[in-house]
Amino acid sequence: MGKKLYMDVADRISAFIKDNTQPGDKLPSYREFAELFGVSTRTVGNAIERLHYKGLIDIRPQSGIFVMQDAWKTYMPKSFDWQEYFRRSKKLPIEHFKRYPAEPRPTLSRIILTGDDEGYAYFNKAFREALDSSTAEHLTDYSTRGDSLLRNELVRYMSYNGVELGADNILVTRGAVLSLLSIIMTFFPHGSTCYYVSPSSFAITATLDLTGFEKVAVPAGDDGIDLEYLSSKINRRNRAFLLIMPVLHTISGKTMSLQKRRDLYNLCYANDIPVIEIDEYRDLSENPLPPVKAFDKRGIVFYIGGFSKVMTQALDVAWIAASQELIERLRIVHTFIWFGHEILLQKAMSYMLANGDYRKYTAGLRKTIKSRRAAVNDILEENLGDIATWDRNSEFFFWLRFHDYIDVHKMSQSRIGLDFTNSSQYEFAEKNAIFISIIGIKTGDFEKAVKQLSLLARKSLTL
Repeated sequence: MGKKLYMDVADRISAFIKDNTQPGDKLPSYREFAELFGVSTRTVGNAIERLHYKGLIDIRPQSGIFVMQDAWKTYMPKSFDWQEYFRRSKKLPIEHFKRYPAEPRPTLSRIILTGDDEGYAYFNKAFREALDSSTAEHLTDYSTRGDSLLRNELVRYMSYNGVELGADNILVTRGAVLSLLSIIMTFFPHGSTCYYVSPSSFAITATLDLTGFEKVAVPAGDDGIDLEYLSSKINRRNRAFLLIMPVLHTISGKTMSLQKRRDLYNLCYANDIPVIEIDEYRDLSENPLPPVKAFDKRGIVFYIGGFSKVMTQALDVAWIAASQELIERLRIVHTFIWFGHEILLQKAMSYMLANGDYRKYTAGLRKTIKSRRAAVNDILEENLGDIATWDRNSEFFFWLRFHDYIDVHKMSQSRIGLDFTNSSQYEFAEKNAIFISIIGIKTGDFEKAVKQLSLLARKSLTL
């Protein structure tokens, strides 16, 4: 069979794009292409649809046809099939999540809002306001959900942090991990390469294992990710993306400098590597630097923010910021995995942002963390100072690293081990490092947990 006419037109439009346009440019209309190539608008429509599926162009209702941004051209699937993706993906390493029902196990930290917590008063006020202003129909009808309130407040929030966006550039989601899954499973084919800073938290590495990506660990020093090493590992023949968490970049807990962020962005843009930036800890830092997203003028960065690390694990409200065309594709996925009970939490957070209560709460939390840091250092020094290292000046978390190798995954699965659940505020990394958060720590519980950790670590070292 000969080549179909619409396929030939698609090739001619591709050549037109290559010779006459830049990423983000608006293309001629269907009628103009039809006149240019001497075909019907229906044939042009079929050709445009083919190029849209291939990820070369973007169709915006009411606006026209546009050339897709460079870094994303090869990552647009024709369709999104969750069942097929999971079938082809590696099996979830479920053994890492096992719970032993024996006796209660000590935990390094938990964040649970209580009546004595300053944050509870702020959030309770906002939640009551959200509840009073909602109807049963509003909570059950997806088409009239109220996340537009939060998106508008997030536009102002992002602007305050150096990122200028519109409401259509933001998708409100449930949790950072779900946001990460939505992005990588929508835009990156099975077997793509993920560059990430090592060690990373268990939640991140487990997510990458679930999706079956080829993981390439990139080390980091006190000033952030090792760009020279990353550059040496980049393989232009493989589809790849970079996953970054600015305040979790180094074992010391230090964040990247402003210049390092610019250099990282420029390296990724030069090599057509999209960036996923997870920035949940921003509001705990006393003087946070602008995120990498602030330098993104070419649409290659997905920014993931969230409130659970600052407010409470139960408040699983997050958001994704990216170019409008990418957000629209994610919105389709989000509809598929929609959780209706998000609405009240979203409205509550929009009210907290709007009336200034969120900033009041985070300012108080930063003071609490600062005074708590000395007590945490003393407990770690007394119990683990001779077998592990950490940066005692880290702002609000520690990467605890043992002098000698310890299989911390195996240690976490011990019947007498530490509580290993999503609600606990520590995570085991993929090597011999443990992530300990200062947020929400009750000193007595923390001391008990560290003593247990010391016991298990020393036992492991003697085996």
